[in-house]
Amino acid sequence: MKKSFWQVIFWVCFFLKVECAPTDSNGDMRFLSDGEAGMFFEKFLQNRGGGDFIFCIKIETSSKQHGCFRGEGVILHHRTGGNSSYYVEITDEAGNRRKFLLKNGAIGTNFVKNFNSDEPFIPGSLYTPNDLLLPFLNKNCRFKYCGPKKICGRTTQQFIIATENSSAGPTVKFAKVSIDSAFWQILEIDYLGDGQKFLSRQRVLSLRKRGDHWLPKALEFLDGRTRERTKVIIVDFDFETKLQDEFFKPDFCLKNSPPGEH
Repeated sequence: MKKSFWQVIFWVCFFLKVECAPTDSNGDMRFLSDGEAGMFFEKFLQNRGGGDFIFCIKIETSSKQHGCFRGEGVILHHRTGGNSSYYVEITDEAGNRRKFLLKNGAIGTNFVKNFNSDEPFIPGSLYTPNDLLLPFLNKNCRFKYCGPKKICGRTTQQFIIATENSSAGPTVKFAKVSIDSAFWQILEIDYLGDGQKFLSRQRVLSLRKRGDHWLPKALEFLDGRTRERTKVIIVDFDFETKLQDEFFKPDFCLKNSPPGEH
C-alpha cells in the first residue's frame, strides 16, 4: 500500500514537472540595478503584442455563487501602424455568442448592451477584456521594481505598477506583474487594492513552445475574497498568419466572424 502511494506521488510530480516545462536557460535570480530594471521594463513594453496572432481558447469557471460555466472562442490580435486591435468571439455552453472589438488599450466597439470593460466574457467568469488589454501597461505608467521570482520553473522579474487612469476597475490600485526574463511574457499578475491588499491573481499554470514562440498553455484567475476560479486553456494558436485590416472594422465584425473561429 505504501509503495503504491509513493508511486502515485512520483508520477504526479513527474507530470507537473513536464507540464510546467522549466526551460529557463539563464536562471539568473539576482536583483537588477535601477538602470537595468528600467531597461528591462522598457524592452518588455516594446515586445508586448508585437505581431498578428490567433488563439483558440476554452474557458471553465468554478463558482459557488454563479455555478459552473464553460465556453469556447477565438481571440485575434492585429497590429498595424503601432496600434493594437483585438477581436474576441466567445460562445458559452448555452449557445450564447458574444463579440468584442478592443482597440489600443480601450474598448473600441462592443455588441452587448450596457457592456463594461470589467464584465466577464461568460457568466461567472473572472476573465474580462481588461485581462487582454492590461490598460495600466503604457509607456507612461509608474512602476517600482521588486526583484526576481521563480514561477513555473522560470525566472521572472517583478514590478508593482500603479493603475490610476486605467479601466482596471475602481478597487484596483496596483498590479504586481511578474515578467519572464527570456521571452517577455507576463507569468503572474496580482491585483492589489488600498494598502496593497490582495484582490485577485492571474497566473500561468503551464507553458508550451512551438517554433520560436513560448506561450501559456493554461492560465488561472483567482478571486482572493471568494476563492472562485476561472481557467483559460489555449487549445491552439497561430503566429504565422497575417490578418487583414478589414477583419477589425465594426461593420465586418457585426455581420461576420473573422477566420480562426473555433
